[in-house]
Amino acid sequence: MTNGTSYKVDNEIYTAIILTKSCYIGSYLDNQAFINRYISLSGLFKSISIENIEEYKVKDTDLETELYNKIRQVAEGTITLSWTIELAICAFNVNNRGIFASDLEHLLSERLIYSKTGLYAFQLELEIERYFGEEIITRERLDEFSEYILNNRRNKHESKINRRAI
Repeated sequence: MTNGTSYKVDNEIYTAIILTKSCYIGSYLDNQAFINRYISLSGLFKSISIENIEEYKVKDTDLETELYNKIRQVAEGTITLSWTIELAICAFNVNNRGIFASDLEHLLSERLIYSKTGLYAFQLELEIERYFGEEIITRERLDEFSEYILNNRRNKHESKINRRAI
């Protein structure tokens, strides 16, 4: 359905996407404290590739231990091997596949849910494709996009009310 454009994002949004992929439902986009704790790991996340992903999945290998220790430095609470592996796999998938409209839609899913926008996920993906180009996508740009979508929804709703009043 979508055009398959891979988007460029800054480290904050990259980190938010990785963390959000780990939660399946919902998004960490608006949990800035959580993202800020993990953003220092973005360089390590970006280094995960087809050549080394298997080493991240095995306990006590050099790469798994490095990632585990770095996560332990920034995380609050207990860190498990499964959380370490989950983040490594999420980073690998982003690095290997790229960032697409579906990833940005998932990231924006709590802000722009159907009940607020009237848009299904695939429709929101199309809006993302129309709105974003070659630029590096930042939090500010996602905030602007969210406002654009919500204002568009309000304007359509007000237009329907005005037509009914006539």
